[in-house]
Amino acid sequence: MKLVLKIIFLLTVLFIVSFSMSRGYGAEFSFREIKFPGAAYTLAHGLNDDGDVVGIYALGDFEPEKGFTLKANVYKEFSMPDSRLSLPFGINRKDWIVGTYLPDDCPCAQGAFIFDGKTWKHIDVVRADAINRQGQVVGYREGDFPFNQLAYVWQKGKITPVANQFDNPRFLGSAATGINDKGQIVGYWFFELDSPEACCVEIHGFLKKGKVTKDFDTPFAESTASFPLGINAAGAIVGIDSFDGGVFSWLYQGGQFSKIEVPGAATTIVLGINNKSQIVGYSYGGEAGFVGFVGTPQKAGLSAASAQAEVN
Repeated sequence: MKLVLKIIFLLTVLFIVSFSMSRGYGAEFSFREIKFPGAAYTLAHGLNDDGDVVGIYALGDFEPEKGFTLKANVYKEFSMPDSRLSLPFGINRKDWIVGTYLPDDCPCAQGAFIFDGKTWKHIDVVRADAINRQGQVVGYREGDFPFNQLAYVWQKGKITPVANQFDNPRFLGSAATGINDKGQIVGYWFFELDSPEACCVEIHGFLKKGKVTKDFDTPFAESTASFPLGINAAGAIVGIDSFDGGVFSWLYQGGQFSKIEVPGAATTIVLGINNKSQIVGYSYGGEAGFVGFVGTPQKAGLSAASAQAEVN
């Protein structure tokens, strides 16, 4: 059983990067810096098969966050019209972008958007994290009490619930964080503990294939909760685990789990993976601060250092 002291959406934790090959964790990548010009920090969130990147930057520690796109080595600010804040989180091969925004006019209810390069569409949910080639979008929406948040998949204006165990009296909520071109979805769900005196919740990752949704947790002994965040068409999955000292990132591929660490970084956060097995995220450490990255795999397969586990 995996426990955490409280629910924290770990993707909002800001964390550096040294840009060389990562070794010793089973999966090897070369890392390319993603840093918006003049920014104090840059967080890379989404990556498509062409290598285009979307993410967030800020010009100073106390400056407002803004969205950006990176295409053919050109950085551009990304902003939804009539919004005070618009943050892009996902991009597909068609360059359709999804994310979260706050409107200029109040009440300032948070919503999500999809942008196809010409038209902006509102999605009546809290957050949109990923989009596949077919235009299916996943994220989470606000849930009625006692449900904190509920996972969904959106397509052509229709919102369909996913990974919601309403028949489970311990179920408290869920979030979908990644979807591939086959419609397979990853995310996490959380449950009330059995003990009435407990202050905490139980968190598990999940993987949805077709009509079947099952727990998806890593085998790392130090882990307290697993958060799968991205999945590609081949079924490779990336995510983060929490532990008593913070978080770490991992890759699941070919039946094996392997940790991912950028050399010299205090913390590495991997948020997504494309169909070329490139990964995207950000990390933190030293004077470099918060810097985004794209990681390109250096060899096929994983070494014997990888932890192996069967996913039921």
